[in-house]
Amino acid sequence: MDKIRVNTGQSYYGIIDTITGRYVVPGWIQVPPNTTRDMIELEMPVPVKKKVITTKSWTVAGSKPGTHYEVTLNNSHWECTCPARKFRVGECKHIKKIKSEIS
Repeated sequence: MDKIRVNTGQSYYGIIDTITGRYVVPGWIQVPPNTTRDMIELEMPVPVKKKVITTKSWTVAGSKPGTHYEVTLNNSHWECTCPARKFRVGECKHIKKIKSEIS
């Protein structure tokens, strides 16, 4: 019995019958109508190298006395914990301040 090699991109799989044929899922790989689990040989996907995330963080004083916000840079994505950042498009004044200080 020849094995049918499939790569679903996962370490698990199932066989599904539809009107159009029999498939190994995930991936919807079509196989012959009489295929059983014993006939399937699962190829493991080549591991993908994960992207390294560089995180930098600054504490910035708010305009009200005693308030502080956290400005973070994850690779090239800027975030701030201030209310303005949540409700407006673009960069808040805290992000602009840190950008001007580091450039």
